[in-house]
Amino acid sequence: MLSGMMALPLSVQAQKLKVSLDAGMSNSVLNSDVSNLVNTRYNTKFGAVSRVNLEYNFYKDFIVASGVGFVQKNYEYKKTDSATGTRSAYRNNFINIPLHVGLYIFNNPHNKRGLWLKIQGGAFYEYLAGIRRNGVYPVFSELQKDGHYRLRHVSEKYDFDRNENHLKRGLFGLEGKAEFGYSFTEFDVFASYAYQYGLTDIYKAKTSANGKSRRIANMITLGVAYKF
Repeated sequence: MLSGMMALPLSVQAQKLKVSLDAGMSNSVLNSDVSNLVNTRYNTKFGAVSRVNLEYNFYKDFIVASGVGFVQKNYEYKKTDSATGTRSAYRNNFINIPLHVGLYIFNNPHNKRGLWLKIQGGAFYEYLAGIRRNGVYPVFSELQKDGHYRLRHVSEKYDFDRNENHLKRGLFGLEGKAEFGYSFTEFDVFASYAYQYGLTDIYKAKTSANGKSRRIANMITLGVAYKF
């Protein structure tokens, strides 16, 4: 009887739906073929992430989940030639919509309180809402005595009406995610890690200046959830 009384607080009324809000940071890069470009590379950059998620516990420990979020997938394009020193930092803002299936592999916060662990994965759609470019470029007509060119700083918003780079705005990809948290009677707190791999080439058409290019992102967030 005593053991039953001690176990009672760990159980809660079965709840099927959970709404969560999480926020954190992303680390992303443009995975692109630059074999035809001399002294060129893409570097990873950090960005911000914020998402609202809806989860439904449809069978035992299995769930389906979706939501909508704001995700920055930033990267830097850099020429490693010391004479030119060209670089461009791109801040890319996406509206992100995932669709996942998942499994609670340790505990189930829809039924019990305490620590829990969940894995989930699926696909996502994202819409490229805006791009901000900050760059440093050499002025080739102004060669300095030390053999370097004078540098010009540029900060501008990408014009999608003109879309000079022929970028796609609607993109698809795959996402895997793990969450670790603690469940209270109605609320959960959790930390999550997600990995996104873009399946869609970001360019509408392949040219001699661009190869196959897809965005890859890692995201770490902290969040809170409400069950009902």
